[in-house]
Amino acid sequence: MSLDLTIENELDAIHSVTFDELVDYLTTIEATGKCEACGNFGWSINLKSGGKPGISEIRSLDTPDMILAFVLMCKKCGNLRTSSAKFVAKKIIESRASKS
Repeated sequence: MSLDLTIENELDAIHSVTFDELVDYLTTIEATGKCEACGNFGWSINLKSGGKPGISEIRSLDTPDMILAFVLMCKKCGNLRTSSAKFVAKKIIESRASKS
């Protein structure tokens, strides 16, 4: 099943992702493995009030383009890993649909 997110529902989809869903997804794709900078396995995710994962903006200096991202930070060295919030939200929503 493929889901196309439009600009109208993209933010709603991203904001619907729960902390547990994000952690489950990132664990499934092995994005929470060893830090490439220091070898640590501990990661933190910024949380908004209400316990939802924080969403960061990544902007280009050369264009007006912006990417929304979920960011993981290594608890030992501060190394950052980013995942496209739109891509992750789409995968999580597809997973929800396949379970119902």
